[in-house]
Amino acid sequence: DASPDKHDARDFALWKAPCDFDQKDARWNTPFGAGRPGWHIECSAMSHRYLGDSFDIHGGGLDLRFPHHENEMAQTLAAGWKSANVWMHSAWVTSKGEKMSKSLGNGLSVPSVLAQKSAWVVRYALGGVQYRAMLEWSDQSLNEAQSAYDRISNFLERAGRVIENQPDYAEVQGVDADNLPEDFTKAMNDDINVSGALAAIFTAIRSGNALLDDYAQGQDNSQNDSIKNLLKTCVLQVRAMLDTLGLDPYSPQWRSNAQKSQDLGEDADNGASAEHKALESLITNQLEQRAIARAAKDFARADAIRDSLTAAGVVIEDSAQGSSWHLS
Repeated sequence: DASPDKHDARDFALWKAPCDFDQKDARWNTPFGAGRPGWHIECSAMSHRYLGDSFDIHGGGLDLRFPHHENEMAQTLAAGWKSANVWMHSAWVTSKGEKMSKSLGNGLSVPSVLAQKSAWVVRYALGGVQYRAMLEWSDQSLNEAQSAYDRISNFLERAGRVIENQPDYAEVQGVDADNLPEDFTKAMNDDINVSGALAAIFTAIRSGNALLDDYAQGQDNSQNDSIKNLLKTCVLQVRAMLDTLGLDPYSPQWRSNAQKSQDLGEDADNGASAEHKALESLITNQLEQRAIARAAKDFARADAIRDSLTAAGVVIEDSAQGSSWHLS
């Protein structure tokens, strides 16, 4: 019930009177009575103490927009401070259409999720949509993120073999926005449209795979040198775009996490899943069998192995350096 001392029933509480069920140490004596700060004033006080009179971005869930953030903004302005320059409200992570929350008991712990997939895959799954869009969490979303990792890592590994070394991380960080694909920067400038940014990354990867195909078929050394230069630029752009999203698998962050996992005896390999490693082992074995068949001039068997891999979505590329593969 509204207090009879309240000037306006619409006013929110800045200072709350103690309740019987409050912890005894959660109250302070003041000239206007014992009590504790209201929910809204807590946030204004913390942000002003640690971030100053104004700061760039204040985030929060869309359910906090009203009344919490409106009240927080009102009291901060009333105190004479500017508060945040930009307010960003993110949508929810849902499960079967319901918001994940402690009260509903449908939340997931970080360890339980990381037991299924690598941290890179989980980050991709959580960050793969625009922040104002609802994210439905499911096995399918995790599997799609794993497929994305496999496509990205497969391209970078193949390209790295051709250009002979992955660019240093400092070189990746030195790529500025003007040297990134225009569709990527447009997407990021469009209220952080992550879906559009990821589409730009995969467009660049398709172009890179086409360069790898040209390189595998090339006979002229000068032409191959030109392709290698274009490929290095493509790798730099792809990794720089991924790094913008915190997803460059060759960054020190992911390298460090992978090493920690290996030290603990976990199957990490920079985010690669056990399924990916098993797939790589199986395909490598098939390529070895195909090489034996070709050496024995058993071309029918060699073609049969290639056809079975193609039917399974595995593209085989033959070059003077040997055979390589990638997922179609």
